[in-house]
Amino acid sequence: MRSVAARLLEVAVAVAVAFPALASAQNTQSFVASTGDDTAACTRGAPCRNIQAALGKTVAGGEVDCLDAADYGVMTITQAITIQCTTLGSVTAPSGITAVTIQAGANDAIHLSGLAIEAQGAGQYGIRINSAGSVTIEHCVISGFNLGYSGGFGNGYGIFDQNSTPTKLLVTDTVLAKNGTGVFILPSSASRISLIHVLIMANAYYGVQASSEATSAPVHLTISDSVISQNVNDGIEVQSEDGTGPISAVIAGTTITDNTMGLLVSGSNASASISSSVVTNNLAFGLEGAGSTLVSYANNMIADNGAGSGVFTTAPLQ
Repeated sequence: MRSVAARLLEVAVAVAVAFPALASAQNTQSFVASTGDDTAACTRGAPCRNIQAALGKTVAGGEVDCLDAADYGVMTITQAITIQCTTLGSVTAPSGITAVTIQAGANDAIHLSGLAIEAQGAGQYGIRINSAGSVTIEHCVISGFNLGYSGGFGNGYGIFDQNSTPTKLLVTDTVLAKNGTGVFILPSSASRISLIHVLIMANAYYGVQASSEATSAPVHLTISDSVISQNVNDGIEVQSEDGTGPISAVIAGTTITDNTMGLLVSGSNASASISSSVVTNNLAFGLEGAGSTLVSYANNMIADNGAGSGVFTTAPLQ
């Protein structure tokens, strides 16, 4: 008569044969390290070397953590995920390569934290958002993505949001510097974008450029408690085209200084309001809203702009 132990062994073998996926189950939390190996299990004790490898071994909705400061490679994100690098892990993109591509589902939430995203040579996109339900970018530095000037646009973007699904983008406690354009918003679906406590400076063309020309759905931009400075063209541009969807912007508690134009709002479907902000030392107008709706509340400081204050409507505090 066979022993109980022998019978248990037979059952274990049968389960392993019938369900081989159990032997290679994905992690809910994966890890990468400078000493890691992409053939490893991506656990804390056996970390992977690159984030892309860890993404392939992590369940949707899971998390990838950096154990130390290192360059963790370019990546394409196709599922809900949190990437957390409290040690400021870096992502260096070779010339002409996108550092982080987001191509996820319409309900997927993407969270990136603690990444230094840099171009090696002439990079085009720091973070390119093609599709997702929501994207949060916090405590990141994105710099060096600048391929020059082409067709009226700066060809190179710190963040390029061309989301094809209704989405929310939140960028907070982040620096975007020395790109072509710091943040370029051009969605083909309804979008809500919030930039909070962000430094956008020394970009070769625009600090923030937002347009509804690719969608008939509404686009809404909020910028608060931020600094937008030393960008070669406009600090902020909010634009619509005839027949496209409405685009609106609310700007509060923000310093816009030392750009060519401070805030430009153009197009009959474009509108913006600005309050509790400083707009000063811009080479041309501080605020310009000809042909659109631009409201400046009475608690702004608008002074010392090269071509004057510009065209806008002043509103009292409420």
